[in-house]
Amino acid sequence: MNLLLASVLLVLWKTAFIWVPILIFCIFMRIWIRYVQKEFIDNIDWALLSIKIPREVHKSPEAMEIMLQAINDTGGTADWFLRWWKGQVRLWFSLEIISIEGSLYFFIRTPRKYKDFVTTQIYSQYPQSEVQEVDDYVRYVPKYIKSNEWSLFGSEVVLAKDDVYPIKTYIDYGMDRALSLDAEQRIDPITPILEFFSSMRKGEQIWMQILVRAATKKPFTGVLGVLWEFVKGKDWTESAQDEVKSFLEKHASKKFKSADGVEKKEIDLQLLTPGKKNILEALERSVTKHGFDVGIRWIYLAPKDKFRGTNIPALLALFRQYNSAELNGFKPKNMTAFDFPWQDIRGRKLEKMKMDMFDAYMRRSYFYEPYKNKHFILNVEELATIFHFPGSTAETPSFERIESKKSEPPIDLPM
Repeated sequence: MNLLLASVLLVLWKTAFIWVPILIFCIFMRIWIRYVQKEFIDNIDWALLSIKIPREVHKSPEAMEIMLQAINDTGGTADWFLRWWKGQVRLWFSLEIISIEGSLYFFIRTPRKYKDFVTTQIYSQYPQSEVQEVDDYVRYVPKYIKSNEWSLFGSEVVLAKDDVYPIKTYIDYGMDRALSLDAEQRIDPITPILEFFSSMRKGEQIWMQILVRAATKKPFTGVLGVLWEFVKGKDWTESAQDEVKSFLEKHASKKFKSADGVEKKEIDLQLLTPGKKNILEALERSVTKHGFDVGIRWIYLAPKDKFRGTNIPALLALFRQYNSAELNGFKPKNMTAFDFPWQDIRGRKLEKMKMDMFDAYMRRSYFYEPYKNKHFILNVEELATIFHFPGSTAETPSFERIESKKSEPPIDLPM
């Protein structure tokens, strides 16, 4: 063993002139890229758009899907010079639903250079809505620190399985044919979220943000990913297609012998059970649509005398209506809580977690530093399922709608 170790060390020593400069260069580039990316991100000019929807929305979430697809088309990557020297990153958007004392609001946070484009896309699908730029609501709440008068609980939301498996979407709920159904037959999966948000009492607030950017190729993990974050792996659709092939080989393949006696495999869809056929159809439908890198987080906060811990279990189950036992679903992650008291005896870690959760939400940070996190991919159909404007059947007493008087968007919007 000692002889083997000595041999390895000798080889490393003799080849140090090769690998040491490479290692130093990779470390330097990683530090440099983080620095220039921070400079670029700090100088992005943002706009927060508030959307008021009409009382009667006679459209399925497919309208939102079309709008989000247009946003996806803005997600091109810069050339190597802009990425490595200027720190340019793929820009992202934040789709937000919030409740302030039970009053519900929809927002989209966008880079200002896309403000007119996003506004136009909203009017193109919802011509009777009202869109206006507003101040960031986060600024009206004191930044969370232990000594202030606010209590906070927050969590991120991730997929339970690999992201090639889709969640239960509006099409699975029959909303693609909702206009042909009676009002009492329509099931909108976003309704439970809006109903719960509208139940907040005086002083209570819930903020939910869905951070999105156009998906490109997945980066490698492990050593390659650590040393060089611009090295890319497979495209998301390629990974999904590989999963479809693997699924068929596992559940629908049978062995046979060819004329020359060689044992081979072939796919026979007749071998699939009805449940497996449904999974295959969902996978194939998912692959045909564009994907988004996604990060989701929510925060519940209130003055300490108004904070209700009984709300937390419902918040943790906020996305359960999108879960499918056969396919995929959501689960909470990185909650501002510990399972056991001895994990944080002095309470310092918990307060740091809460401050970071608030700061990450305020910055809308997820894909890059300072709160870079592992994102997942949803296709545009899945994204439109968890963020869309509800129809008239989703009536909540505190959801502000506008009367349907406008027949067209403002004529001075750039097209």
